[in-house]
Amino acid sequence: MMLTFSMPIALTPDQVWIFVQCGDTVISCARLATYLEVPEVVAFPEEFTATNTIVPISKLTGEPMHSLRWATVADLADHPCRFPKADWTA
Repeated sequence: MMLTFSMPIALTPDQVWIFVQCGDTVISCARLATYLEVPEVVAFPEEFTATNTIVPISKLTGEPMHSLRWATVADLADHPCRFPKADWTA
């Protein structure tokens, strides 16, 4: 099954999201987080992660993910190579 991701969308300076499409019909949103020590970005869908918290928190276990923080507009500006520049498929 193919996943298609949109370019990052900033709702506020502290919130960066993407749209994710799975196959032909399912579309969801995911908030982007970045690792503290590694230059990687992770997308967390609202269905599985508390997205209104300071750090991502698993809705399944209630555990905070301390090695991550939410991506910001400053991250987009400072590290553009970490984020997609156009819609892409994985």
